[in-house]
Amino acid sequence: MIVRHVTINAFSNTNRQAIFQRRQQKREIQLVRRILILVTMLIVIGIPYCSFWLHTWCTGLSPPYAERLSYIFIAFGYGASMLYILVSTSKVRNILIDIYNKRYRGRRVECANITNTQAIQMTVQCNT
Repeated sequence: MIVRHVTINAFSNTNRQAIFQRRQQKREIQLVRRILILVTMLIVIGIPYCSFWLHTWCTGLSPPYAERLSYIFIAFGYGASMLYILVSTSKVRNILIDIYNKRYRGRRVECANITNTQAIQMTVQCNT
């Protein structure tokens, strides 16, 4: 009986450890994925600025529109990265979804189990 208990506990402990390791690996993959997406976004945002800088460095002349375009790309890019951070965080995303559902989906008609006489009484009360 004791041997049986020890083998069962040993198996369940390894199973628990495997489950814990899978969860930890899943969290680590999500973390790496989020970091890679943010780095990629920032690199894409910086491409116009770097291209204008290289053009200025090589030719010595800067286009008149270079600063404006690069600042626009940087501003929109940082805004997009902040939105991505908000949406990718699960707790913040759930809070935003709850706020949206309360505001735009709060006044919906719900099905109720009522008889025809109750429905007729309700329509009569609403019409008067």
